[in-house]
Amino acid sequence: MTVASQPTPPGVRLGRMAVVADLALAGFLTALLLRITEPDPLDAIPRPLALLPLYATPGIVGVFGVIGRRRSLLFAAGVVLAPGSVLSFAGVTLVFVLPLALFWAAAVAMDRPGGDQPRVVEYVELTVVAALMLGAGVALLTLTWSGCNDSGAICGSAFLTLQGVGVELASLIAAVGFAAWRALGQAGPRAPDHARVEDSRVQGSE
Repeated sequence: MTVASQPTPPGVRLGRMAVVADLALAGFLTALLLRITEPDPLDAIPRPLALLPLYATPGIVGVFGVIGRRRSLLFAAGVVLAPGSVLSFAGVTLVFVLPLALFWAAAVAMDRPGGDQPRVVEYVELTVVAALMLGAGVALLTLTWSGCNDSGAICGSAFLTLQGVGVELASLIAAVGFAAWRALGQAGPRAPDHARVEDSRVQGSE
């Protein structure tokens, strides 16, 4: 007896592509910025390292979206990358339009979890996760300080602070934790994806 191979549902396949694209681009952007920019001595930590969690967290949330078949988490990952893709005036962040599009395509292709789960639950998941990730970016870029170093030789504004970085990381951890809870702890019976076969077909020969 042989078991027929089951095709990967399109929502899952697109979701995996989005996750890989986002995490790869986040790492690439960080390495690029560390190489081509000079660190500001008045920033609490180098700016590229502070931006890395902002761009990588949608990919982590997307992992749970794929595992739990929760399209709300995939939509949330794309929502956060929308402003993130235009954050740089130099245009280096425009590459994140790719994972953004893939996340939303995966969410559209993914069937609703649990079959009869109220749609309002998906809206709540999307809102909470997206708000936490967007709030992390706002905290990082607004909880800054202006002034000069001890010698007065270097002055400026919008320098990163440990407070801003701390709030950023706390918000992102909360977003990932909530996504993991919804995907793993609250996973009900899954509705089949559009391209999923009813069951693995078992074929036998006499």
